[in-house]
Amino acid sequence: EGRIGPGLVLTLALVKGDTAAGAESLAAKALELNLFPELLDPDTAWQTNVVDNGGEILVLLQQTLCATFPKSVPSQDRALPVADAKPIFDAFVAKLKEGYQEEMIVAAAPEAGSVRLELTVEGAGVFELGTRETLGPSPKAKAKPGAEALEPLKAEVPIV
Repeated sequence: EGRIGPGLVLTLALVKGDTAAGAESLAAKALELNLFPELLDPDTAWQTNVVDNGGEILVLLQQTLCATFPKSVPSQDRALPVADAKPIFDAFVAKLKEGYQEEMIVAAAPEAGSVRLELTVEGAGVFELGTRETLGPSPKAKAKPGAEALEPLKAEVPIV
């Protein structure tokens, strides 16, 4: 069981082709995202990050987010098997711990496929982040080499 107070819930879903390096890059980015208001002026949005606010981070490996629905049942063809996803998930969590306080990170990679999640979202909402290796080139042409796409991905970042 994992439990946190105010902070971020990061649900990580990994597909074939994802790498530990991509996950580490995404983890570093998650720590830097200004998703919270200014500390001294709560009416000024998007000024501080989870580290600035001393928030906690719950990280879940949630392979069902990779599902597609070619028929009326989910297909997990794109998802990495949990055994293959776990080392990449561990690299993601390790990078978070390296960039923040280890005790502020709670990781859960359920093996049984059963997850019960109770979540209260306060603030702007839920965001998706992605890496270029998974998303491919941006349709907005001429992105800088190595730049990360700002299009749908795998780590959802609800503000709690």
